[in-house]
Amino acid sequence: MNFDRIAKSNQEQAVASWVNYLNQVRLGQLMEALRCQNQNWDQAVNTLENTLITINKEIIERNRGGLKGMHGFIAEVAECGVGNAGEQVQGRMPVYEWINDNGPADILRKGVQIQQKFVAAGNHLSLQAITQHFNLFQQEVPHF
Repeated sequence: MNFDRIAKSNQEQAVASWVNYLNQVRLGQLMEALRCQNQNWDQAVNTLENTLITINKEIIERNRGGLKGMHGFIAEVAECGVGNAGEQVQGRMPVYEWINDNGPADILRKGVQIQQKFVAAGNHLSLQAITQHFNLFQQEVPHF
């Protein structure tokens, strides 16, 4: 008997079995990742659909904010919906919540209260619009 040949054959079979096992594990992980990807996508799409429903029912149908302020409420809800959908696509839990109570905070992100300012003031954007809004507010509020 040629023990060297038998040992080499057994070693080759062991390596082939191990490679086959690793390939099966990798295929299983790939299939699970693809299944999760589809589930994540479905959840994200569902979140966006619910966001559109909320915008329609809570803001547009109720004329919330009127002509001058409606865009801000729409933007708050959209910020939450799009942000949560982005998290869900990545397989993470939603992190945004629209507060909707006319209080000082507009949304929660990971439990942190945030006041959003979405402005369309005389074609001014960003900090210039906020400064303009602040100056107008300063004129309307009596100083003590």
